[in-house]
Amino acid sequence: MRIVSLVVLLVACGGSSTNGSSGNPGSGSGNSTVIQWTLAAQTMPVVTTITAGTPVAWHNGDNTTHTVVPDNASPPTNVTLAPGATSASQTFSAPGTYTYHCSIHPGMHGSLTVQ
Repeated sequence: MRIVSLVVLLVACGGSSTNGSSGNPGSGSGNSTVIQWTLAAQTMPVVTTITAGTPVAWHNGDNTTHTVVPDNASPPTNVTLAPGATSASQTFSAPGTYTYHCSIHPGMHGSLTVQ
């Protein structure tokens, strides 16, 4: 009975403290959003929409280093992510669409729309 209770507790609590998830890397609002940044962004750019003031972090889901580099002027701030690493959060206050890429893998693209 105790093992079943522990399993139910773990399932009910989930495995993330963010609103984003690897299954839904393109949206989030509220406390924070974690953008999954992987080589898949070479064929399917990462599109994320948040509410102004939401902290955003990028998570490298691959076994190779990635960067987050703004296409124009910041934001986002340049980030280098080791395999499996998650960046510090950046908070976006000004509405707009911010595009970025990986300087190591130039085919990786993403956009962050702040509403």
